[in-house]
Amino acid sequence: MLSPPPSRPAPPVRQGVAELTLALRDGRTRLAHSSTRPPLQVQGALYPDQALPTLAQVLLSNPTGGIFQGDDHLVSITVGSGAAAHVSTQSATKAHAMPWGAAKQRVNLNVAAGGYLEYLPDPLIPYHDSDFQQHTTISVKPGGILVFWDVLTPGRLAMGEAFQYRRLANCLHILKEDGTPAYIDSFEVIPSLRNPLSEYVAGPQVPEYRAYSLGSMLVVAEGRELRELQLELQAATAQTDRVAAGVTLLPGRIGLGIRVLGRECDEVQETLKKCWAITRKCLLGVGIPDSRKY
Repeated sequence: MLSPPPSRPAPPVRQGVAELTLALRDGRTRLAHSSTRPPLQVQGALYPDQALPTLAQVLLSNPTGGIFQGDDHLVSITVGSGAAAHVSTQSATKAHAMPWGAAKQRVNLNVAAGGYLEYLPDPLIPYHDSDFQQHTTISVKPGGILVFWDVLTPGRLAMGEAFQYRRLANCLHILKEDGTPAYIDSFEVIPSLRNPLSEYVAGPQVPEYRAYSLGSMLVVAEGRELRELQLELQAATAQTDRVAAGVTLLPGRIGLGIRVLGRECDEVQETLKKCWAITRKCLLGVGIPDSRKY
């Protein structure tokens, strides 16, 4: 385990909260409950997706400019039966230097039977000397659908900040109906102990092919036949030589997992976006909307 940072007074804890419940009301998905605490903020639901007029789009924002030492954030999203929602962040999440502490974030995603949730945040960028821990818990009832992705990328690459954070820990659990884990994906990277570049994971022998960005995507849809979707995703991710990608069936046939590794964050995101479009077409019969982010 990582040794504690140098002894200093503990930084103040900022407990940001964004708790959302989305429910189908009057033929449209509404924000039935929204409770927030700064620095996390939530904008009102928008309906820009013409192919899915009942789907609500919600953006999470953090006006402080990122995550700092002492932050302890909670994001909790519940989607009810018949409701459909797309939740994303307003911009990338920057984990700033934390010389005397660390930061945490918990994400809880719950989808009822007949509910549909896309949780697609912008990339996480851990800066030099940051120490960030994230724990994600996913609960999707049979008959519900969740599309989730997570992207990790360095920030100031020209300044040599690739893998210069103190620690990055990520733990994701997909739970069964009885609350026990059906799938666990967990890692902890401490570059000072084992740097991915020095371990030949990211191809240090050939600098132009070093992989700095990692994208992970999950399609959780227990009870659905996913073989056709799996084959389409495998074919799509095999068409590019700019990234390395793989698609696998999750334990218990509860869904699919996609992992993408590449040098440029844009290329990783484009691959995930292609997978998202294929998933939507297969499961919902519609494509993805145009981006409203600038």
